[in-house]
Amino acid sequence: MYHPFSVAETIKTAWNILKKNFAIISVYSVVAMIFVFISGFAVFYFDDNAMVSSIGFVVLLVEITFIFLAFIKLVFRLMDKEYYDFDFSEIIPKIRMLVSYLTLLVLVSTLAVFATHLVEGLKEGFAQDFFKFIIGLVVQFFSVLFSYLHLFHC
Repeated sequence: MYHPFSVAETIKTAWNILKKNFAIISVYSVVAMIFVFISGFAVFYFDDNAMVSSIGFVVLLVEITFIFLAFIKLVFRLMDKEYYDFDFSEIIPKIRMLVSYLTLLVLVSTLAVFATHLVEGLKEGFAQDFFKFIIGLVVQFFSVLFSYLHLFHC
């Protein structure tokens, strides 16, 4: 099925949806910003203790992921709002969604770091630290892969 569309028509539709739902999107954005600010301040405040700071960073990462996925679901529900009403529970992301997105985020960021270190290693000549990095990357990749497989297939 081929449905032609234009960029101007898509932007016009997006603008109309934003105008209709500006209050909902604004309130959601402000509440999300407050939650992230409070969590970020707590992580910054407990910077002295490495364990608490690390746990806080992971919680902050999960919180930001949850807020991002909920925002995406909210926007799609608002686009469909003309056809039916929806509940608040429909915009809350499922745990599987969170885990999938975080896994993808870790894999892509790991590949980006690997590519950066590979380029730097090629520029400066391979060092012993680069070999340790590759071993760590392989271990991290397989640990994420096995935890992902265990979570969804057991």
